[in-house]
Amino acid sequence: MRTLLALVAALACTASQPAHAAPEDEALSCVATKSYEAYQAGWRSRDREVITQTADALWKTGTTLLAGVEYRIVACADPGSSDVQLALYDTWGKPVVQDEQVGRDAELSIKVPTTGGYYLVARGVPAQGFQSSVAIAVLYK
Repeated sequence: MRTLLALVAALACTASQPAHAAPEDEALSCVATKSYEAYQAGWRSRDREVITQTADALWKTGTTLLAGVEYRIVACADPGSSDVQLALYDTWGKPVVQDEQVGRDAELSIKVPTTGGYYLVARGVPAQGFQSSVAIAVLYK
């Protein structure tokens, strides 16, 4: 299994992309690389998703996180984006952790105090145009 994952990640990282590669493909390739690097360090992948949204839209999904488990949430925006914003909220809407850096990559690291429902919120900020593609992976250890 490890050999298969290494092969898939290597192909994703080294395959030359045509000049017309879709923005979401570039965002997904970035997250695949980060996920593979984390896998090499003992992390496991729980979820991965790619979203394309308009400039003023937020992407939100509910998830259950377990107390005592380390989580790492990574996100990459496409090259046409200037920033990706990433945050985790509790069920009451209170921010638990959020990425404060500006850039096309974002990462959250957390070990939640209680098992329960949380909301992951992401927003890509397009540098130009009206859309942004963001790929997100939830990793755990």
